[in-house]
Amino acid sequence: MAQAKEAIDHGRRWTFQHYDNQILAENDYYRAYFEMRNHQYELLRTMQTCLDEGNGQLEEREALHDIIAATAKLLGEETPSATLMTAVKKNKAQFVTKSVSVI
Repeated sequence: MAQAKEAIDHGRRWTFQHYDNQILAENDYYRAYFEMRNHQYELLRTMQTCLDEGNGQLEEREALHDIIAATAKLLGEETPSATLMTAVKKNKAQFVTKSVSVI
């Protein structure tokens, strides 16, 4: 995860430099993009901490890991959000089914 944070921080620094070099054009796309990625990174760190320290059963934590891993494979600027949301909902439904069967 340290490499991801370094890449995000590098991108954020680049965007500020790029923005400062623009005289006439005001384009916040890159700044907004890297801010969003930084926010996602912080959420992933929080999720990782929760999974590592979680009190849930191992099977539940493994199911959550599978959902997060499957979602991560689909993440990317070129992936339409509707496609990603469909996959997340499918994974969520599988998790609920697994959780109910464990109880």
